[in-house]
Amino acid sequence: MKARSVMGLVAAILMATTGSLSIGQQTSTAQPFDPSSAVAVGPIILTVEGAIENAGPDGAIHLDRAMMESIGTVTIETRTPFTEGLVEFTGVLMRDLMTTVEAHGEHVVAIALNDYSYTIPLSDFTEGHVILAMDMNGTPMRVRDKGPIWIVYPEHEFDASLDHVRSAMVWQLRTLRFE
Repeated sequence: MKARSVMGLVAAILMATTGSLSIGQQTSTAQPFDPSSAVAVGPIILTVEGAIENAGPDGAIHLDRAMMESIGTVTIETRTPFTEGLVEFTGVLMRDLMTTVEAHGEHVVAIALNDYSYTIPLSDFTEGHVILAMDMNGTPMRVRDKGPIWIVYPEHEFDASLDHVRSAMVWQLRTLRFE
């Protein structure tokens, strides 16, 4: 049985038992990068700064979509308080981004394009499958659709009715500052 078929079977079982989640590792043709020396070729979609080890000369890492994808992507299917029904999101696991940039500290400040910000404990990312979603239902998210990046918490791992989870699901994300 092919790996993709096994993943499909696992996803179907998860959906049948939980009704809310499907996680599958996606393959990427992008090459891993050294964030301290990598240069974005496409538009910058995320800046990472603060308590990170792999910063560039300006103390930050500026990532384009290809660089994000090279970290590795996952797809989850979940409900959110801001969408109707089950929605498929594809993006980078926050904990994988943290490993790539060698982030440390106790929390991260997520800052949106409109300067909305919310402080999130790093434990949210080490204990769950929180992703930096770039695609919704197979389509890259535009700014008008909460993109280019939306922090998404899987419903089965976090109670979406909690104010913290609702506030931490920052859309139109532009900067992550680790502290």
